Amino acid sequence: MKKAMDEGILGKDGITLVAVVAVFIVLVFSALVFFWPSEVRNADVLEETPVEQREDVPVEKPAVQEPKVVMTALPGEVDSGGIFRVSWSVEGTTASTSHTGVHFGPFSVPNPTGPGDYPKASVFLCTDKQCSLPQSFSVDIGILEPGEYYLRAHAIIGGKNVWSEERKLVVRETASEEAAGEPTETTPTNSSTVY
Repeated sequence: MKKAMDEGILGKDGITLVAVVAVFIVLVFSALVFFWPSEVRNADVLEETPVEQREDVPVEKPAVQEPKVVMTALPGEVDSGGIFRVSWSVEGTTASTSHTGVHFGPFSVPNPTGPGDYPKASVFLCTDKQCSLPQSFSVDIGILEPGEYYLRAHAIIGGKNVWSEERKLVVRETASEEAAGEPTETTPTNSSTVY
C-alpha cells in the first residue's frame, strides 16, 4: 500500500504520460496560433478596420487617365483662300483649360514642346474664360498660300502642353490664281483666321 501511496493514483508512469500529453497539447496549440492565417486570428480587427487601412488587402487605385487631344475633323485638301473647319476634342480629364487652338506651318514638327514650335495658329479658345473638360472645339481657318501644311490641335492643361497627332493638309492653287498668278483676298469671319 505504501508503494501505491508513493506513486499516487496514476503511478510513476501515469504522471509521465500526463506530462507528455500536456506538453503535446501546448505545442499543438502554439503551432495553431503561430501558423493559423492572420485573417482568421485578426477577424475581429478586420471587421472594424476600413479596407483602405488594412495591410493585408491590396487596394487598387483608380487608373489615372492622361489628358488627350484628338483631331476629329480636317479636310485632306482645300483651295487656297478658302475657309475650312478644323475640329478636335480634349478627352481623358475633368480639368479645365485656358488655351486651346490649332497650330500649323509648312514643315512637320515631330515632337513639339510649346506653341511657338509652329509658326502659325488659329484663334485661341478658352482665353477669356476657362473651358471645362472634356469638350469638343472647332475653328475656321483660311490659308492663302498654296502648299503642304502640318497641323496639330493643342491645349494647355495643368500647365502642360498636350498635342494631337500631327495631320497633313494640302492647299491647292485655285484656277483664278493659276491664271492671274496672284492670290485672291478673302475676308475672314469672326471665328476665322486667314493666312
